[in-house]
Amino acid sequence: MTLIRAVGTGSVYRSKNKVIYVPFALRTKERRVDQKALLDSGATECFIHPRKVKQLGIKTKKLQTPRSIRNVDGTPNKAGKITGAAEFVTDHIGTKTRHIFFIADIGPDDYILGFPFLEANEPTVD
Repeated sequence: MTLIRAVGTGSVYRSKNKVIYVPFALRTKERRVDQKALLDSGATECFIHPRKVKQLGIKTKKLQTPRSIRNVDGTPNKAGKITGAAEFVTDHIGTKTRHIFFIADIGPDDYILGFPFLEANEPTVD
């Protein structure tokens, strides 16, 4: 099982293009790496880019039924349907929760923490 440990809420930062990124530590059996995730309250799920899955050797599972995905502008994702996912345990200030991260081409971002993460952890964002 892969663990994501969010760094303190004081570490949340806003980029030039007014999006919020959350630094976190990702632990696999082999290593620990510092990463950043886009915090997106409009995303209906949590996502990980296939390049990170490959780069970090993250264990995945095939979905029984592929899922369609739409971009923020409502257009279908150019990579097609989602066929795989990875399960993570997130630890946010001591609250541990299991989340499914769907593997999808999410553009320049490597991770998106969507509504399921926000709902489960209720992070303070100022």
